[in-house]
Order: sequence, then C-alpha cells, then structure tokens
Amino acid sequence: MEYKRKVDKKRIPTCNIMGVNIAAINMEWLVDYLEKNISEIKGDYICVSNVYPVKLVA
Repeated sequence: MEYKRKVDKKRIPTCNIMGVNIAAINMEWLVDYLEKNISEIKGDYICVSNVYPVKLVA
C-alpha cells in the first residue's frame, strides 16, 4: 500500500540547501496555513525545527 500525502507541497515556499528542499517559512506562515487547511491535512504529519540544525550542516 502506497502512502498518499495530503499536503500539496507546491503551496509551500521552499529553498534548496545542498540538494534538499527546505520549507522557507516562519511560524506565522505555518500557523496561518494550518488554520486554513487543518481539515484537509488531518492524518498527515508535520516536522518543525528551527534553522540552527540546517546551519550546522551547511
């Protein structure tokens, strides 16, 4: 059984860091997105981190 993602990733602004697309958003954007789309994305997962781990790798 293949997992079907509910989040439309085209709607999330990203930047590419060392070949990995990272969501280029802030907490205000995320909260607004969740409030508007929570019923559509229920059951999907979201991982949130600050930029520090990304800066360590780069």
